[in-house]
Order: sequence, then C-alpha cells, then structure tokens
Amino acid sequence: MKKLLIPVVSSALAISLLATGCSNSSGASNTTTKAAEESGSAKATDAKDVSAVQKGGTLRVGVSQSCDTLDPTNGYDGWYTVRFGVGETLFKFNEDMTTTGWLVEDDYELSDDQLTWTFTIKDDVKFSNGTKVTAELAKASIERVFELNVQANSYFKYKEIKADGQKLTVTTEELTPNLRGLLSDPMFSIIDTTVDLTDAKTKGVIGTGPYVFTDFNDVDRIVKVTKNENYWAGEVNLDAIEYTYFSDLSAMQMAVKSDEMDAAYGVSMTDLPDFESDKDNFKAIVSASGRTDFAFMNQTKGALADKDLRQAIQMCLDKKSICENLLNNAFVPGITPLSSVLPYGYDELEDNAAFDVEGAKKLLEDAGYKDSNNNGFRENKDGEEFKITIKYSTTRPEFQILGEAWQNAAKEIGIEIELAAIEQSTLFSTLTSGEYEVCMISISTTSTGDPEGFFSSYFTTNKDNSNYNATGYSSEAFDGLINQLKTEFDTNKRIDLIKQAEQVLMDDAVCGYLCYPMMNFATKSNVVGVTSSTSDYYWVSKDTGFTN
Repeated sequence: MKKLLIPVVSSALAISLLATGCSNSSGASNTTTKAAEESGSAKATDAKDVSAVQKGGTLRVGVSQSCDTLDPTNGYDGWYTVRFGVGETLFKFNEDMTTTGWLVEDDYELSDDQLTWTFTIKDDVKFSNGTKVTAELAKASIERVFELNVQANSYFKYKEIKADGQKLTVTTEELTPNLRGLLSDPMFSIIDTTVDLTDAKTKGVIGTGPYVFTDFNDVDRIVKVTKNENYWAGEVNLDAIEYTYFSDLSAMQMAVKSDEMDAAYGVSMTDLPDFESDKDNFKAIVSASGRTDFAFMNQTKGALADKDLRQAIQMCLDKKSICENLLNNAFVPGITPLSSVLPYGYDELEDNAAFDVEGAKKLLEDAGYKDSNNNGFRENKDGEEFKITIKYSTTRPEFQILGEAWQNAAKEIGIEIELAAIEQSTLFSTLTSGEYEVCMISISTTSTGDPEGFFSSYFTTNKDNSNYNATGYSSEAFDGLINQLKTEFDTNKRIDLIKQAEQVLMDDAVCGYLCYPMMNFATKSNVVGVTSSTSDYYWVSKDTGFTN
C-alpha cells in the first residue's frame, strides 16, 4: 500500500497552464494570455484584502446560464450546486487543474495493484444541517450519483465502496488513474442522503458548502441561497446570494450598470471593455479555460450522416478571420477538439478541415453534390434540394455571430444553412433527443482534470444510452484509445493517447471546433471574493462579500 500526497493528477495539464504564454509556435496560447493581459482585467480571483470585507448583505448575481433543477445528479445541474456555493466535492481543482483535498485530507493510500484508493474525510466537515460527514454518508452520496446520473458510469466503474469511520475506500473495476479528478466533478457533490430527497429537484439538497438552497423559481430561473450557519470551514460573510438568469445578455449587463445587479457571469465580448475601462466603479475578472465551442453534427439521420458534407461545411469557415474581426480577439480560432491552452497538439495535429473554399467545392462536387437547377444551392446525391439547420442558444453571444458567418460562408460553396435560436434550458434535451442537424454548444473539456471524462461522455460508442454521445458517432479506433487512456498512469503516454484520439475525431470530421472562449465576471468595484477559474466551477466562497 502506497501513501501518497495530493496534488499529482493531470501534471501535463498543470505544466501547460503554468507555461501558457511562454512559448507557442503558432501564438495560439499567447493569444489567449494576451487577451487577458491587455484587457486590464483583474486576476481570476480579485486581489482585495478579504479581511476588509463587511459582514452581511445580499449579493445579486446575473447569470447567462442556469440550472434546470437543484439536484446535482440531474444532468449538469451539479455545476450550479458548486457554483452557487451549496455543494463541495471530495477534491477540488487548483488553478493549474491539479487536485487537492477539499472534504478529504490531502494524503491518501493507493494499493499495490492500483485499484483500491483510501481517503480520509476531514473530521470537522459538516452538512449545513449540522450533521457530521462520515465516510458512510459520503459513500451513500456517491452511490446515489451512480444510480441517477448516466454520465457517472462513463467516468469509471467501482467494484466496492467501503466506509470505516472517516476512512472511505473505493475499489475500481479497472485502473482509474484520474479517480481524484473524476470525483472532483460537481455531480459528485457530497450531500446528505438521510433526509427526504423526494423534492430535491425543486427544493434543493443539503450540502457542505458555505450557502444553503432556500428558494428556486423555476419559471424565472431565480435561485436564492443563504448563509450556512454551520459552515465547517469558517464564518460566511454574506447573508445571501440571489442568482437571476438572463436570456438577454444586454439586459444582464445593463442590470449591473444600473445597480440592479452586483455582478454578472458571462458578459459578452463587446460589452466587457465598458467594465474594464471604468475601474472606479467596476471590475472585470477574466480567466483562460479548457472550454471549446463545438458544432455537434448529427450522424444518425439527415444530410450530415455523410462525412464529405460534414468536412466541406467546416472547410468553408474562416475561423481565424471571425475571431479577429467579429469576436474582437476574445476567442482563439478552433482547430482541435481541445483548447489551445492545453498540451494536446493544437500546433501539431493535421487539420483536415482547414479553411479552403475551393477545396470544399471540389470535395462536394466529387461527392456528387450538384447545383443542377442553378439556384445557387447544391442538391444532395439523390438530386433533392436540402438545407442544414444550425441550432444555438442566444445566451452565448458568439454563437449567433458564428452562425451568421457560417451561413454566409456556406453560400460560397453552394450549401444552404438556416439558423434556429433555442432556449438555453432546452439545449441539453435537444442534443440528447437527437432533434438537430448541427447544434452549437460550449463544453469544458477538462472538467475532470484532463479530457478523459469528456471523451468518454461525448464520443465513445453509446451503448444502451450509457453516455451523452448524441452525434451517433462510433469508432473502434477511438474507443480503443480511450480504453487505454482510462488505465494509463504515465503522464507522457496519456498525452500521446489524447492526441491520437483527437486526430481520429478530426479525421472523421465528427464535429466542428469553432473557437476557445475565455470566462469572465463583471462586478461592482466593492465586490470581492468572486472567482473566474480554469475549471469554471468555483464562483463564490465564505470570503465573498462587499468592502463597503
């Protein structure tokens, strides 16, 4: 039995993030860093002395994304359980995406066969109702996730979970090198399962964080949390936080400027400079992220079951020009599935969908897409007229810009595209139902410390609805690489497997990799302790509050 000390997970990603902006042959990583530096923004966590924070008050936060329910096991709602300060996981990501103990001690034991992990729950951790968190309660919480969230089963499979006092032992069926990163996913927020959870989706859960769910308006999407009087890690500054969802980003930003809101998450790239320039009244908090803006393409039905068509409509899009001229250099042009700030081949892998209008035309012509009626748009291989619908949520302003640019670019190669805006609340169900041709979605690809969990969830073969793969893509080559990744402990070998997996996806033209966004908050100048992090999980803490 080996006794180890956190953090050691995702060392490749840690090295990459620490080195971002130092050297990059294409300048892509430097672009991301430069965007943050030149903006005049605050650091990812504002630097004011939190000891000067006043006690009390309600922080009003406008958000461009929100949860459907208050149950962390429901889809991606766990993100908001953690973001809103209600839930905490066994481990937490540092800014370099290594893990550190959160509800567990930093040191842990790993068996000689590397299948059995033993962690120690911190002795002073309590739920917000005052109940001490034991290994038995943590065990029950983890088991509930596996019962209710299909994604958990694509992360890893456990053979046994045992509890003895504060000792929690997890034995996996296979080698799981990134177990600590996987258990840092917010769906694994530790909650009290001894209470009645019948109405968990609407009334919330009992977590260990500095705040407690108190109200949820699921019509207007307003969530209120209040101070956890029993918070195990110290006194909480604020009395409450109210999160209000805005479908209109302009309205959200005006709400901060007009004093209706104290902070806003996800300010558009066109409005962020207003907050950056008025340093007397506002702060802009910006961070690079492992997030990619994707264009998922449905391969189970419709026109995009054809790889040639998928590749051609990607080749017509000049992402570099769009990012520079339409997105104000606030995004890096996408090439690979994984962001340019990550160490996974942005400058190395072969881009089979690089901008090439004439190449796209030739590909379509050779594949049998002709404009026989001379109306400017090609018919399919059967001589039938068709068009491609791109669905997107307006809560990410770049999607409309990208969509309109794509629509115009596709005309140049004779493909008709129509755009369809959908509500953010329906985005996930649109994907999982398969009721789309192209759907734009922004995903944090390193939400578990490295891309293993992301690849498993979205691109491995979906057997019996066992993951979130909604494109219909299936590849033995890709599945084989991810199966190897799941059991590989060596950092360099993991990097190589990830790059190979990316290349398979790119060769198969599975989807479009549009751009890599940065994350941001805009706040009043007297707000402290609001965080924009690489993981995009940790927004507030016990130290969040007002300076005057």
